Amino acid sequence: MQPLPFTSVELRKDLGIIFFRWLIAVTTEQFKAGYLQVLGAGQETDINCWLFDTRRRGAATQEAEAWYFSDYIPLLKTNLKSKHYIAVLHTPDHYVHIRDVIGFEKFRNYTKDTLIEMDFFDSEHKAVEWLTGSLK
Repeated sequence: MQPLPFTSVELRKDLGIIFFRWLIAVTTEQFKAGYLQVLGAGQETDINCWLFDTRRRGAATQEAEAWYFSDYIPLLKTNLKSKHYIAVLHTPDHYVHIRDVIGFEKFRNYTKDTLIEMDFFDSEHKAVEWLTGSLK
């Protein structure tokens, strides 16, 4: 897997988690490339708990958000063959924005009745706890 200069992917087999982090604010094309990168990394391993750390990514453009729902989530549905848990980590302000303006249910509706269980966090500790609890 070729690393991208604006992301970090760390496979922590000891925890059973792939940590996918945005390192800087990104363009729409970088947004897409990063999410495709973590999907590729996930297919190369049997780790089914992923943490998406969006704290440095910046806000998604409308185009990026539309792509995430119309293209990326269907790619996950098609390519993941076992139950996967995805914790999405946000800054506290972005977490509140998603909760109050967009709504977590919008995300959950796209993954309802699939092999994907997604939850949202403003604390990395809580996200990791949720993921490691999912392994039990």
